[in-house]
Amino acid sequence: MRNYGTVSSSALLHNLSLANQKAPHARIMCVVKANAYGHGLTRISKLLEEKADAFAVAAVEEACELRASGIKCPICLLSGFFSSRQIAHLLEYRINPVLFSNDQLDMLSAESQLDGLQVWVKINTGMNRLGFRPERIPEIVVRLNAIGIGRKSIRFISHFACADELDPDKTLQQLDLFISTTQAFEVERSIANSAGIFAFPDSHFDWVRPGVMLYGVSPFPHISPEKLDLKPVMNLYSVIVAINQVEKGDSVGYGGVWTSPDKRTIGIVAIGYGDGYPRNVPTGTAVLINGRRARTVGRVSMDTMAVDLSEHSEVQVGTQVKLFGDGLPADEIATAAGTIPYEILTSVNPRSISLKIID
Repeated sequence: MRNYGTVSSSALLHNLSLANQKAPHARIMCVVKANAYGHGLTRISKLLEEKADAFAVAAVEEACELRASGIKCPICLLSGFFSSRQIAHLLEYRINPVLFSNDQLDMLSAESQLDGLQVWVKINTGMNRLGFRPERIPEIVVRLNAIGIGRKSIRFISHFACADELDPDKTLQQLDLFISTTQAFEVERSIANSAGIFAFPDSHFDWVRPGVMLYGVSPFPHISPEKLDLKPVMNLYSVIVAINQVEKGDSVGYGGVWTSPDKRTIGIVAIGYGDGYPRNVPTGTAVLINGRRARTVGRVSMDTMAVDLSEHSEVQVGTQVKLFGDGLPADEIATAAGTIPYEILTSVNPRSISLKIID
């Protein structure tokens, strides 16, 4: 493939080690949903398995894929289950679902056999997305006990809404509510995501859930990955497939949104939004060629993009171009595109971009 990427096992394990250092008394639940943030679900989980205490996924299918690949450690199903037919999979593949609705409780109540099922009861502490209201938690625990899910099989989970922001007030309110709701129960707890691991040590409890930090991305828009000692796991590459000369006044790309101010050399790179590179990055977004920065010009197309080669006279057809990775974090591309690095990583299209493990 003309477009390809590398996945650094050493960077991945470094980032996991950093999570351990920041939360030394908590167990680590590695979040590998969304195809491990675009890095490859099975590939990443196999690399992490020896040092991870559990994995977290969003879909039953992801959990079953991990079990089919030989993963043995606990798997938390963050998005829960949505039909009674999925309960058989939870039991067969030893998947621990997150519970957040009366419908789920009703489906479990209708089952005659729930031996071995462990659950995470989600508490809505302020995200207002999924979860039971805090005042309902005693009732939920009683109901679970009544259908055969005892205290030892119940854990509590919640999720921060604003832990990545400079103002900690909302996060501290959520944390206080989580503590006050759960302190009467002797069960394991989890609320800390990547941002919580770094910024809120009082939130670590029994389990922390590193997600984007595992892949070398900062969970804070105002702090770079380098400052947090995070190392990018994915490097994304393409190649120059054509070199064109344009004259002063010539425009490049759809809509003619960039016009050359003088005679320029323009390289055409074999990657576009169809491959997962963001369409809406503006002219001037950086790429790396031979370790030096070049800038994009015009709009990104479905299969190609244009870069200014005025300061790269050495470039030829076939020259490698780095889109993000070491020296050019995905965080920077996300800022240019007006989005978040999560989207940059998860948009990488496995059908047109081959990833391989290095070191």
